[in-house]
Amino acid sequence: MEILDKNLERCKECKRLGGYVEERYNGRVPVMCRCEVFGDKKKRPLPSPSIISAGNDLLMWTPTTDHKRKDGKWGHTPHFCGFGY
Repeated sequence: MEILDKNLERCKECKRLGGYVEERYNGRVPVMCRCEVFGDKKKRPLPSPSIISAGNDLLMWTPTTDHKRKDGKWGHTPHFCGFGY
């Protein structure tokens, strides 16, 4: 993931990051806090590609998301793992 620009704010409820990042290969990608994935602000279905904010401000692709890699080919993150950046 190569981030060109970002607009992130800390959620007042779960204290994780939310907003978006401008990523070189995927364009504007939403970054969702825990509330947007599991809580009251839940978004279903999750946009693809999308990123979640994990603990310690770690950003990772959402499970079961498709994303474009540096080589221009599409990659897939299965439900049991994520790429941390």
